Amino acid sequence: MLARFLQLRGHRTFEALGTVWAHYRGPFFCSLPYQREIDPEPAEVREMMRQYGVSCLRYRSRNPTGVPSGLHVCRPREYSVERLSRQYRKHVLRGLELCEFRQVDPAEMLVEGRQLNLETMERQGRYDPEFGDPARWKRFVQAMRQSPGVSATGAYFSGRLSAYVVSCREDGWLHMVYKMTRTLDRSYPVSHALDHWLVMKAAADPGIEFAESGFVSVLPNEGLDQYKRGMGMTVLPFDLAVCFHPLLSPLLTNRPTVAAAKAAWRLH
Repeated sequence: MLARFLQLRGHRTFEALGTVWAHYRGPFFCSLPYQREIDPEPAEVREMMRQYGVSCLRYRSRNPTGVPSGLHVCRPREYSVERLSRQYRKHVLRGLELCEFRQVDPAEMLVEGRQLNLETMERQGRYDPEFGDPARWKRFVQAMRQSPGVSATGAYFSGRLSAYVVSCREDGWLHMVYKMTRTLDRSYPVSHALDHWLVMKAAADPGIEFAESGFVSVLPNEGLDQYKRGMGMTVLPFDLAVCFHPLLSPLLTNRPTVAAAKAAWRLH
């Protein structure tokens, strides 16, 4: 379902080596679903990259090679507010008192959702046309409507959409894929409450075994890691294989390019 959602948004996808590959970010393609381990032969990977014109890819490897990474995960039926740290428990309980939670109407996503996108990207010092350009954002919202299992859940504070999370339910997993928040409400624990509410809702769904809220950052990000651990997530560790096309590898691994890539990663 996540692959279909990406495809409907205009992201290139293809099937090879027994898995689905989708455009992820920049020049990278990634294997789907995120949690699946694969173990292709290096020669097979090189041939696939040549055949499909892919310059860079990443996947969860069964072998202890690549970059140490992981997913922030939890088992919803073992999750509760009592398992949170004292500070985060206080934030969640306060947020639950302040907010109303419901699925965001597509018409509201087009207007208010895009406003939250622009404010979030401005705070992060980046711009992604898919979330900022009106035409591309409309395509995103339409793709969500056409993808069963994909939905946007909002936290409403003082009657306005304050935060939303786009999630995808697939193969026993709830993937919390995107989150955007309103700058005006950042001093209130809206985000904490929304994350907690989503996991508790998943706990009531017998078809969901795991909830995940994204990859561990390849570059150190103590604030994000602290937040997700404080919210009851643990890290499912694995090695992330990163491959470059043989013709591009010398260009992509030189010192200036690596420094530029790290700077770009921080912005996302």
